Amino acid sequence: MSLSEMINQTNSQDIVLHDGLSYVDALTQSIAEKSHGDRIAVATMSLEPTEEPVNQLLNAMEQAAQRGAEVSLLVDGYAFLVDSESHQFGPLFVPFTTSIFTHRRKTLACLAKAGAHVTVTNKPSRYASNPFAGRSHIKGSVINDTAYIGGPNLHNVDRVDAALEIPNAELADFVFASLKRLEKTGDARTAVQEGQTYFADGSSLLLDSGERQKSYIQSFARRLIASAQEDDWLLFTTQFVPRGQILQDLAAAHERGVDVQAIFTPPSGKNAVMSASERFAFHRLRKTFPKGLVKKLILPSTKPVHAKVIATPRNVLVGSHNFDPRGIQFGTAEIAYACSSTELGQKLGEHILRQCS
Repeated sequence: MSLSEMINQTNSQDIVLHDGLSYVDALTQSIAEKSHGDRIAVATMSLEPTEEPVNQLLNAMEQAAQRGAEVSLLVDGYAFLVDSESHQFGPLFVPFTTSIFTHRRKTLACLAKAGAHVTVTNKPSRYASNPFAGRSHIKGSVINDTAYIGGPNLHNVDRVDAALEIPNAELADFVFASLKRLEKTGDARTAVQEGQTYFADGSSLLLDSGERQKSYIQSFARRLIASAQEDDWLLFTTQFVPRGQILQDLAAAHERGVDVQAIFTPPSGKNAVMSASERFAFHRLRKTFPKGLVKKLILPSTKPVHAKVIATPRNVLVGSHNFDPRGIQFGTAEIAYACSSTELGQKLGEHILRQCS
C-alpha cells in the first residue's frame, strides 16, 4: 500500500497544538469540570509530581475521581527504575527506595484511594535489569470524546514539545480502549495491537507493541520521508541526534532537493553518559550531510527538544517515537497520529520554531 493510500486528507481545523506545559494545563482545566459519567485516561512514561503543573493535574484527577468520574492513570515502570536527574535507582531496580520515589508512590496511592485506576506498566521481572529495555513510551490522554496524542510526559514539561488535542470521538474511543487494555494487563506487549487503525475523517493511529527489533511507526516514518519530493520542505524533530536508517533517509531527501529542517537537542544538552553517545552520532551526521547544511540542522534553543514530529507539505506524523534505532532494539511501545494536512504541517513548524526561539 502506498503512503498516499495510507493517509487521507483530514480536516485539521479543530486540532489544537500544545507544548508540554500547555498540554498539562489543558488536561487540568478540562478535568476540573468532570464528574460522574465522564471518562479520563492519562498515560505517561515518566512522572514527577513535584513539578507544580503536574501536581495540579494529579490533584484535578483525584478530585474528579472523588466526584465519580472514571479516571485512569498509567505510568511506565521507568518512573520507578531510575531518576536520570538525581542519578538515583528506584524500587524496581534495587530492593529499597529513596525519598524521590517514595513521593511518587504516595502520589499514586492518593489517586487510587480517591477511586482512580492507577497502573504501573511494563514492570521488569527482576532487579538490576536494563532500565531502558521493554519500556512503554506511550504518551497520550482521553477526556470523553477528545484525544491527546504527542510527546509530553508528566515530567519536564518545559521542554520543546508537541502534542495534538483532537476532538474526534472515534479516535478517542479507540485510544481509551487501548489504554484500558494496557491497564488490565499491565504489559504493552500483550495489550497493544501493533499496526495502523484508520478513522472516518481520514486520520489514523499507529501503535508499536514493544516487540524487540520491530517498529511499525519507524517503517511508516521512513516512507513518509521518502515521499517528500524535490522543492518540498521536510520538518523532522526528535529528542536525540538522528542516526541509523533515518539519518540516511534524511540525507537522501536532501540529495533529491528536499528542504530538510531537522531539529534536535545538541550533544552538549545531555548528561555525561548520553553526551558521549550523542557526540558520536553527531560525528556521523556531520560526515553524512554537507558542511553547510549541518549548521542549519542545529537550531539554537535554550530548551531541550522533546518533540517527535515529521511533517511535509502533505503529511503529518506526531507522537512519542524518537525514530531512534536504540529504542527499537530495546523493545519500546509507542504511539503516533498521522493525517494529511498542509495547514497542520505548517502550524507544527511554526509551533516548534516559536518554542526554540
